[in-house]
Parts: sequence; C-alpha cells; structure tokens
Amino acid sequence: AIRLRYGKFSYYNGGDLSGGNWPSIFKCMERDFETPVAKVCGKVTVMKANHHGYYDTCNAFFMQTLSPQVIIIDARSQNHPVPSTMARISDPQVWRGERDYYITVDQARKKLGEELWSKFKPWGHIVVRVYPGGNSYQVFVLDADSTDYHIKYKSEVVNL
Repeated sequence: AIRLRYGKFSYYNGGDLSGGNWPSIFKCMERDFETPVAKVCGKVTVMKANHHGYYDTCNAFFMQTLSPQVIIIDARSQNHPVPSTMARISDPQVWRGERDYYITVDQARKKLGEELWSKFKPWGHIVVRVYPGGNSYQVFVLDADSTDYHIKYKSEVVNL
C-alpha cells in the first residue's frame, strides 16, 4: 500500500489488499489487511479501491477511517466491482460525507444494476490533477473508446 501527500491532498493505493469480507472462506483475521493499513494510513482525499472493488475489499472500518472524497475503481471485468462492495462503499451508514465514484470500464453495469451504476461519473481513463501547492484538485475522465482520448468529463476544482 502507498499513501502520498502533497499539501492538503492525499492519495491511497493498496493494490490487491484484502479486507477480510469473506469470513466463511477465510476464517482467520490474518486475511484482513485493510484494518491495520487504515490505522496507519488515516484519512485521504482520493483512493483507488483495493482489488478492483472485489468481494474481499473495502471493509467498513477501512472506509470509515480513510473517508475519501473520491473513490476510483480500476475495473477490468464484469466482476469489478461486485454489488456488495459497491453497496458498502456508498452506504451513508458506513461513513457520512460527500463522495464521488469513478470507474475505468462499463462491463459491470448490468451486474451492478442501474441504482448502483448511477452513482458513477462517466467511465473511462481517470486522471486526478493536483494543482500547485496541493490545496486543490480536479478529476478528469478521458474517453477510452477514442484514439485521441478527449475529455469526456471533468469535475469542478475542489479546494481543500
């Protein structure tokens, strides 16, 4: 896992870390790597969901502790993310606060259903631009279906 900080901005990427959300399969607490990582990492501005948002990730303690404003799901199949993980990371009872969701492909749309899918900004290549000094940022989505990768969506500039 890595946490980067620049000014007030911070970014987390945990790769394929597990959050121990498969207790019937993995009965030992050793499989929950997210909880100890969250204790060290703390709150972040932007995070990439662990393990593509698969079943075993983004446990409640982890999400409460990181409390990101932006969650990016680097999806690569119809199984990324799974509905249970998307429901957990978007549940206001898990943690309160505004948050935006971004995803790299649209293959999971049918599996997630329109209610969960509607939470995402347009899908594509995601670029987070942090402005000089790290006190503001903006998220861009580039069109992955075009050869010029034109800007498909851009967020407002967020001041921290």
